[in-house]
Formats: sequence, structure tokens, C-alpha cells
Amino acid sequence: LLQERAAAGSLNASAVGVALDQVPRGETAHRLRVLWTRHACGLTTEEFLHSCLDDPEEELRAWAVTLLGEKKTALSAAALAKLEKMAVEDYSLFVRRHLASLLQRLPLEQRWKIAEGLISHARSTNDRNLPLLCWYGIEPLVEADPDRALGLVGRTPWTGLKDFITRRAAVFPEGRSAIMTSLTTAKNPAEFAGRSGQFLTALASLPTVEQPAGWEATKAHGKTLATDHPAAGAALAQMGARFGDPEYFPGWRTLAHDKKKPAPERIKAVELLIAGRDPELGALAREVLTDVALQPVAITALRQSPGVETANALVERLAAFPLTLRNEAINLLATRPEMALAMLKAVDEEKLPASLISPVMLDQFERFKDESITAIIDRHWTRGGGSVDLAQLSASIEEWKKKLSPNVMAKANASRGRQTFAMTCGTCHQLFGEGIALGPDLTGSNRADLAYILENTLAPSAVVGKDYLLNVFQLKDGSTVSGMVRGESPGSIKVAMPGGSITEIKTAEIKERQEIAQSLMPAGLFEALPLEQVADLVKYLASPAQVPLPGIAPTATTGSVPPLGAGVVRVEGEALVAKAVTKNGNVRNQNMSGFGDGWSGNDHLWWTGGKPGDILTLTVEGLTPGTKNVTLFPSGAHDYATIKVAINGQLREADLYSEKVLPVAPLVFEKVNVSPSEPLQIDIHLTGANAIATPRYMFGLDRIEVTEVK
Repeated sequence: LLQERAAAGSLNASAVGVALDQVPRGETAHRLRVLWTRHACGLTTEEFLHSCLDDPEEELRAWAVTLLGEKKTALSAAALAKLEKMAVEDYSLFVRRHLASLLQRLPLEQRWKIAEGLISHARSTNDRNLPLLCWYGIEPLVEADPDRALGLVGRTPWTGLKDFITRRAAVFPEGRSAIMTSLTTAKNPAEFAGRSGQFLTALASLPTVEQPAGWEATKAHGKTLATDHPAAGAALAQMGARFGDPEYFPGWRTLAHDKKKPAPERIKAVELLIAGRDPELGALAREVLTDVALQPVAITALRQSPGVETANALVERLAAFPLTLRNEAINLLATRPEMALAMLKAVDEEKLPASLISPVMLDQFERFKDESITAIIDRHWTRGGGSVDLAQLSASIEEWKKKLSPNVMAKANASRGRQTFAMTCGTCHQLFGEGIALGPDLTGSNRADLAYILENTLAPSAVVGKDYLLNVFQLKDGSTVSGMVRGESPGSIKVAMPGGSITEIKTAEIKERQEIAQSLMPAGLFEALPLEQVADLVKYLASPAQVPLPGIAPTATTGSVPPLGAGVVRVEGEALVAKAVTKNGNVRNQNMSGFGDGWSGNDHLWWTGGKPGDILTLTVEGLTPGTKNVTLFPSGAHDYATIKVAINGQLREADLYSEKVLPVAPLVFEKVNVSPSEPLQIDIHLTGANAIATPRYMFGLDRIEVTEVK
């Protein structure tokens, strides 16, 4: 009410001020209400708030800091000096959080000393908020004065803040130059190696950058420090390669070629040569392409060395690449006419299946206006009729990409998709050895690429391989047979039809035969299915390996629970029952001795009575802080639910249906941050049930195992 009067200009300010002065100085809550009322009525001056900064109560000091920044203008010299002193001397984390929040509301030039004071306290390292609040206030300072900002790195024990400042500086040329300057002032090899490591981490997330100003001076200083310090020398060599210094290329080439070295070290060597644009990179990448572990980085490297030699090397191994790599290699081959021609010649010579090449890619090849390319396309593909509008196809593809968003695909289930495949695509196609081999086998196709799936599904007749043209036979008896020709002799023709059946037609019985540039696959498949079912199908089509059908859990575990390994913390599910929280249903332990010996302690946590949409929250206490891998071991049965489990923003989904009561596949959460001040929280969401499950939506948890991330 007083605030409204102040806003309306009808407040008796002097009378309110006197009345507020007369409020007894009792509990902190009362004093805070008085302070807030003064401020809301415009009765707090900078001098008044300045006097509150020495209050014995931390809440009053903290709110005085916040209210000083409400105007978002420069502070007076006296107020600024006081806040700078508090940043160094005030021990209260509550006050320090308010000081850190204030940074973002101050002009840049007034932030420096407050920030320096705040980040110098080791006690605040594990605070959930302070390091990030400070970073939000410091971030604009890095670009404003990178040299001074990098000076903060040496003044803080907060590892995360050191990394943030270095990474931000690494983004722009002036910042990289400032980093070079800071490295030339490193007093010992360990300091040089530490700062270089932070810089290299920042560079790893950036595209290739030009050699920064000051590199030669940094190199000279680094060589001096690295004489007897391998870590400093290794950091210098990595920076040299990234900055395209020819002096450092030979060593990394040697490492990349050395098959006795571990694959991660060789991969790193190639990545450094890519970043530095080594002129001999192409030859090296073609050589290591034979090494399975190095194939992904080799294909990336070959983008810098296009041409016939690269095309031949890729085509030679294309069919053997995993799906994702095959997609990358094909896209690379499609960038130049001479490379595309090498791939098309392999198709022409039956070294590669034509199904690898999508309609849109063929369209791209034809735009090269190369006679040899056009001739091969004409021999192996037939364009569909005029009803297919490729411009409209592109729009439809983009529309379906939006429908099949990452959020939608995150909920998709490949096992359900396998069921859908069997009822739709499987009547004409094989995948992982299952289905009818009427149309092209999809196992070796470019199905990891969503665009490829959409191109061939939305417009199946846009491009049709000649072996898969639709043949329509009008017979003399008035009947019609449609399908694909699978064998032809002077006296008869074998016709394959959807579902795999083969019909043999005598030539003498044929009245009319028509070959149509149309796929047997019907258009509009996706429109005929619910979006959820489309997402399931797409997820299955993109699977790198076969997945189990719903309700079949080959990964379910039976037998005794393995003994506890070194460094593993095991938390029994039944031990979490007492503090489990849910709005619906009942959470208790259940003795599992009658179901076999697959449960730790023959017991588990059992949640019954829940419905889809309900959430069960579990808290795991007593874990040491740090980064952990957390594994949940759920149970399965015929009346168990489908679930989604959330830990620190990570999500995992599972279908707990099983014909028998069994421990099912574990859910693994990697790199989970465990707070030093709060228990680990696990949220289990009931999302539904398998189509063949008894819909009681139960959930069981045998145990949780936690290991330190190495």
C-alpha cells in the first residue's frame, strides 16, 4: 500500500520515515521488511544503504549491496571502495553471492576490483552459485581488456573460472594475442604447461585459427622452459601444430603413422595436423584410412585434400564403412564431379550398390553437366514422372525435419520402430537380415542420414533403380499382375510382389506389358501413420545394429549379482524407500527371493499404484562430491511401465516389460556432478506401458552403483 502511494505521489514520506524508524529492531525478518519498505517507497539513499553495509546481520549487508545496484548506474567512489573491501574481507557466502550478482549491473570499469576480491577466496570454490555469478559479471571484461582479464587467471583458485576466461579470450584475435603475452611471462614450466593446457582446451572447440601475434616469442620462451619438462614441451608442440608452424608437423606425422601407438594418440596427431593444415595431410589420411579406429578422423582430414586419389581411396572402402562414416564419405565424394564420377563408376562396375545414392544427390550430380556422369545415371536410374516436384520435395523434407525434432526423436523407441518396419517397409525390404528382399536391402543404404530417409520415403518414385521399376501385366483372362521382374525367359516371366510372393506368368498369356517409372513403395507412408510411430520407425531405420523387439530383453541379467568392485559405491533400492517422494501410489520394499538370485540382497524398491505422468523422486545421500558415473539396475515384469529417468538434466528411457520377473538392462548416466552440499536427486517418470504389457505401471529398482570418473 505504501509503495502504491509512493508511485502515485500521495505518500507522506516524512511521516512514513519516522514511523519506520520507530519499528523495534527485533528479528532479522522484521528489519528486512523495514529495509524493503524504505526502498519501495524511495526512502533509501546511497548514504543510508552505505551505512547498512556494516550491519552485523549478513542478510542486511547482502540486501544493502543488492539495493545499491538497483539503479544500474555508477556507484559513488565511497560506495565502490566499500564494496571492493567487502569483496576481499566479508566472509559470508550470502553477502558474496549478492556482491557477485551486483557485478552485472555495474559499469565495466567498476567491476574489476570487486571481481578480483571475490574470486580470490578458495572457500567459495565448491559453492553452487558464486563461480558462475562471478563469471557472468567478468565475461564482458575479457573482450574489453583481455590482458587484464587474463591476469585474473593467476589470482583465483577456481579451476572452472580459469577455463572460462581463457576460452572466452581464445575466441577473438586480440584475446589469443593476450594469451601469448601471458605465456611469455610464465615463470616456470608448470605454469607454462597449465596455461597452455587451458588455451588448447579452448582451441579444441574452435574452428581453425590463424597463428596469433606473439607466437614466435611464446615459442622461444616455451623452448627455454621445456628443456627438462615434458609437459611444457608437449603443450608447445600442440600449439605449434595448431598454428600451422611447419617445425612441428614432422613429429605429429610420425606419431600418426606409428601403429604401435595407442589409437587415441594417433587420432590426436591427425586432428592437430588438420587444424594446422599440414600440406602432406592428404597422403597421410589416405594411408591411415585402412585403420578402423582412425577412419573417422581420416575422412575429416580428406576434406582438405579432394581429388581423384582421395575419391578412389574412399570408394575402395565405402561399402565396409559403418553407416555414419559412409554418410560422411558419400557427402565428401559428392562435392566434386571427378569424385562423384569415381563413385558412379563403382556402381556401374557393380562394386557398390546403387541404393547408396539418394535422389537429391543424383540431382546434384546432374548439375555437374558431365557427360560421363549423365551416361552412368541413365544406365542405372530412371527419373520418375512429372508428378514429382523436387522443389516441393525439399519443402516437405524440411517440414518433416521440424516434425521429427530432437525432442520428438528423444522419445522415439527403436524397438517399437522394428515392429512398425515389419508391418510396413518389411513387406518389400530387408534390414539386418529380416524382411522381404523385394526392393533394395536397406542394411547397406545411407539410412543414418535423416534427409536420405525422408527423400526416399516422401517421394519413392522420384528416382527408381531399373531393377526396381514397377511392371504392370494385363493378362488375356482380364486379370492384372503388378510387381518387379525377377527373372525372364522366352516362355515366362517371374514377378515378385509385396510380401515376397513370386508369380510366374507365361508369355503367351500376356495381353499387354507396361514398365512404369514408379516405385512399388507407396507415397504417403508417413502421412498414414501417427507421428509417434513415424519417429519410432525413423529411429529404427537409423539404428547401427539390430535392436530387440518390445518385450524381449536379451540384455536382461540373470544369476547372482556380481561382487562389489574396487571404487564402486552400491546403494540398495530398498534403502531409498523411507525418503522416496511421490504424489500417487505406494513405495515400499519387496522381497525378491522367490524370483531367483538376480537381486542384490534379495530385495528391491517397489512403486505401485502410479499412473502415466506420475513422478517418483529418490534422494541418494552420503556420496562424496565430484563427477561420477551412476548406474541404475531396474527390475522388469509383465505389468511394469515404460519410464523416463532424469538425473542432473540427463534423460534415459526404458521399457520395463518382461514376460518373466527379471532384472532388466541397466541405465547408465555418465559424468554426473555430485554436489558437496545436496544429495543426488533421481526422478523416475512413468510414461506408459508396452502395448502387450498388463497396464499396472509398476516400477522396481534393485540398486544403484556409483563410480568415480577417471
